[in-house]
Amino acid sequence: PEYAGTPYEVELGLLGRQVTQHRQNEVPFRRGPLVPDTPSRVFFPQTGHALALGFKTYWEAHGGLAIFGYPISEEFQERNPSDGATYTIQYFERARFEYHPANPAPYTVELGLLGTQLAGSITTPAMPTIQVSAGSSPITIGPDQTALVPPGSVDLAISVLYPQPVDQQPEIRLSQPAGRAAWQFAPDARNTRTRFAYNFRLRAAPNSSSYFQVEVIRGTMNAALFFGIQVGSSVANLPSLVADWTDPVALVTSFYNAVNRKEYLRAYSYWDSPGNANAVSASFDDFIRGYAGTAAVQVATGAVQSGAGAGNIYYAVPVALAATQIDGSIRRFYGCYLLHGINVDIENTRPPYPISIRAAHIFAAPANARSAALLDQAAAFVQANKCTE
Repeated sequence: PEYAGTPYEVELGLLGRQVTQHRQNEVPFRRGPLVPDTPSRVFFPQTGHALALGFKTYWEAHGGLAIFGYPISEEFQERNPSDGATYTIQYFERARFEYHPANPAPYTVELGLLGTQLAGSITTPAMPTIQVSAGSSPITIGPDQTALVPPGSVDLAISVLYPQPVDQQPEIRLSQPAGRAAWQFAPDARNTRTRFAYNFRLRAAPNSSSYFQVEVIRGTMNAALFFGIQVGSSVANLPSLVADWTDPVALVTSFYNAVNRKEYLRAYSYWDSPGNANAVSASFDDFIRGYAGTAAVQVATGAVQSGAGAGNIYYAVPVALAATQIDGSIRRFYGCYLLHGINVDIENTRPPYPISIRAAHIFAAPANARSAALLDQAAAFVQANKCTE
């Protein structure tokens, strides 16, 4: 999106580099010495490789540098994983050229099926599961989910179950709001590690947090595992729990689900920088008072705009809100939420850390305004890149 309105708004991924990232020490991929250009051969000092003859002709005729990128290997013989035959090939940043002499012109040079090759190499690993027991019945959740335990729970037995052997003792970190007594590791229970599981117990003190997050770190080479614990409310007829950190729309929905369930600690935890500009108050008590007259909030979201930079990824989520007050009246708002997360590699399907809310721009609207019209205004605000200000 940073190139909107230019020919570079849609670009091709660096599939050639991805599929060869572990082959840089092989002879065809090593940088060669500078050689003079000729009409049939050109050398690229940027990567230390040359392009010649039929591959050079195809490269120049079909988009050149903008489409294929620089050559990242020399020509060499390689078995094609698609059909098992061996061809003369050459890798580029975004492509693999293959010479098929049996084909009629102009099909003697073809592009390798790098997309198919990469997609076939990506497998979804089995995910750990978490069992949280507050009494006799365990609650099973996955990473990035929240376990809803019974009201009044003060003693939790937690087992993190891995699909592969646990090779080292994990480190457990608890993230809890300030101003509340902290949950602690039970002093009379020894944390244990079995071949496929890690078990520990947590115990509450009076006035402990009703919500907290758990981070399990199993060595530097394994992604951290996150999940939440929510102690249930005794209030009847609450909406079902929605608690998701990893998807921008789901996170905004989870925030208002927490507000509607009166789980204000959980709602507050979704913000990464309380007290900053356009963020919630640094005072949790002030945050609660802001919803003192609110009975429930309905939220509608529009198309999410995202952008990455400096190792981070940002999501701008347009919203239209209808806040029903305790007296039955409805107040309407529109605007956007700016969400933040750690940037991830293109082949990853989920971020290694939860995303969080960084800022919000919310504006009051007439009580008779239509939700669709407000959402259009919110989308225009986002498209004008004002959500990141």
